[in-house]
Formats: sequence, C-alpha cells, structure tokens
Amino acid sequence: MTHDSGLQPERTALAWRRTVLTAACVTVVCWQSWTDRPSLPMLAATALSGIAIGATCTGLAQRRRRYRADPQDPRPLATGYFVAVSATPAVAALAYFLSLV
Repeated sequence: MTHDSGLQPERTALAWRRTVLTAACVTVVCWQSWTDRPSLPMLAATALSGIAIGATCTGLAQRRRRYRADPQDPRPLATGYFVAVSATPAVAALAYFLSLV
C-alpha cells in the first residue's frame, strides 16, 4: 500500500505561513500600542508576540526541511513548538488587555 500525501504537506506549509503572518500583525498592533502608551504589560505582549513569530518560523523551517528530505516522514514536530505557538499569543493577548485597563 502506498501513502498518498496529496496536497497535505502544501496545506500544512500554508497554515504555518498564515500563522506567521497573523503573529506579525499582532506584533505590529502591540508595538504601536506600546509606543503610544508605554507600559510593562504592553512591552511583554510585544516581546511575546515576537517570540511566537520566532517559534513559528522555526517550526515552519523544520517541517519544510523534513518534507524535502522525506515527504513520507510521519514524525510530528516537538511539543514545545505547539506550546510556544499556542500559548505565547494567548499570554500576549492577556498582557495586551491588561494594559488597556
């Protein structure tokens, strides 16, 4: 039985790229808000958004490298990537909203 990956790898790469674009937009919004009203929570939100971009770019690069080496490679990415990509924007959003209060 052969494994037909179809367009799955391409869709995965596109999803990672959309996530990077979203994190970049959030970082720009946080940066603009921080320059208007400097505060520690806003600085934390900006820094955490930047970390999310870095983690997402790292995951995208690793996934792309694995796919180019072996399109059938079923290994998932490390759990740390998913934690960083998921939790960091949530904490950044919390810091952003705390700075508005």
